[in-house]
Amino acid sequence: MPDTLIGLSVDAGCRATAAVRRTRFSRPVPHLPAVPGLPDGVRRRLEAWNAQGHAVRIRYEHEAGTAGRELLDLLVGAVLDRIDLDAVVARVDPNRVAERVDVDAVVDRVDIAAIVDQVLQQVDIPALVRDSGGTMTQETVDAFRAQTMRADRFVDRITRHRGGRDRR
Repeated sequence: MPDTLIGLSVDAGCRATAAVRRTRFSRPVPHLPAVPGLPDGVRRRLEAWNAQGHAVRIRYEHEAGTAGRELLDLLVGAVLDRIDLDAVVARVDPNRVAERVDVDAVVDRVDIAAIVDQVLQQVDIPALVRDSGGTMTQETVDAFRAQTMRADRFVDRITRHRGGRDRR
């Protein structure tokens, strides 16, 4: 007998679902429309069924949404487990990806001060200044000596030309 009642319940549910689908309402109505002339007992029973049906529909819609999201998560996980991501990435054109990147947004997210601080911690600035300063000083002295030698030769030529002497 319990199986008969379960079968009756399932059949009634299927028939009720089909009837709801055939109605002219575009969406479920949470309250029962007024029907004139209904006996109070029938109206109360219909209102109770309506409230119960509304509560069950809302619960099932929520459960279906939750189950759907869980099922989707499982399916996506199963698909990703079977995909060779290296093969997918190999098919990606980096130039097309780069065209879509908002460089300004990327730069806005970069902490320039932290990068500069890190670089300065790794570079020996005093040694760099000493080395470059020493090189610059040596180059300056060499240039000054060469200029002085040219000036000395120039003066020597002028002196020889005016005085007719040979300094050698």
